[in-house]
Amino acid sequence: MTSTEPTHAAGAAPEAALTCRKCGLTQAEAAACRRCGLARDRMADFAGPAPAPAPPAVDAAWAQVEAEWGAQARHQALVAAALDAGALPALARLYRSAAATRGDPGERADAERRAREVGTLAAAALAVGARPRPDPAPASYKGLKTVVLIVVVIALVGAILAVLRPPPRQPDRTQGGPREVPVAK
Repeated sequence: MTSTEPTHAAGAAPEAALTCRKCGLTQAEAAACRRCGLARDRMADFAGPAPAPAPPAVDAAWAQVEAEWGAQARHQALVAAALDAGALPALARLYRSAAATRGDPGERADAERRAREVGTLAAAALAVGARPRPDPAPASYKGLKTVVLIVVVIALVGAILAVLRPPPRQPDRTQGGPREVPVAK
């Protein structure tokens, strides 16, 4: 039994199958899809984006794989064609579809495994091409930087003025000390 087949006890009637409209997983009736989490009551309204069709090179390689499913070289050539065409998501969809429709349980399990491998490969390809985004400074730090810059500029201008200002004049001591002011009586 594979993970896409409905589970049921021996001798019991199989549960009604539910196919998720978002990810395509066929599963036992449930409140939500166990792969993508789409709620069952929202499945009827879900109209996801139409998947991109596989390029002709991938379609041709897929036809060869379906003709000789057991040939490992065919699968490798298919993955190489999908990598060259940038069509790993389309290839993963093809393998998921094969996992749901192949008659031989061994081939279904193989298709599921290959779909997971292609998904991992697609995620790795995205990670390799990803560039980290620069972390923008929060607006409060930008304001703080501006205030600090203004304070530093004012301090520098004050220091320059203090250095350039002539020294204060000393009182003329040649005429003696302070005079007494007569007080009227």
